[in-house]
Amino acid sequence: MLEIKFREGEKEKLLQKPQKKPLRKKRRKLKKKRGPKAISRKKRFKFIETQVGHFLYVYAPLQYCLLIEYYQAMKMVGRHQGISYNIIETIALHSDNPAFRTARFRRALIAYRRFGLKPLRPTGWTLKDACYFARNSFHVYEAIKRCTE
Repeated sequence: MLEIKFREGEKEKLLQKPQKKPLRKKRRKLKKKRGPKAISRKKRFKFIETQVGHFLYVYAPLQYCLLIEYYQAMKMVGRHQGISYNIIETIALHSDNPAFRTARFRRALIAYRRFGLKPLRPTGWTLKDACYFARNSFHVYEAIKRCTE
């Protein structure tokens, strides 16, 4: 039989159980921040606090009033739902208002289609803002009324 020659202490080392390597402490992986927390999407906001609602109120007050009247009528009938994006899209397509052809409106409509009345970031709509825009839209309304008379 073939005999293997070992140096001093080598044979004992081979017969011993292999030593475990000391464990390295694992580094904690940091999660990437991905926008706002999901808590904001649990709460339903008013239509005017969504991007598209705010856009309509500021840049297309007539269409906004039309949508709100439609919503009130649907409430009376018993269909208590939010305003669907199809109706907003239809009004935008058939309107001559150039604000509906902007990229800002398209982005707002896509966000409304995706999240509905639970937006990622509600608009910071205050009473002061509402008064300012109501006053300006009233002046625009009065100017149009004078021109058409």
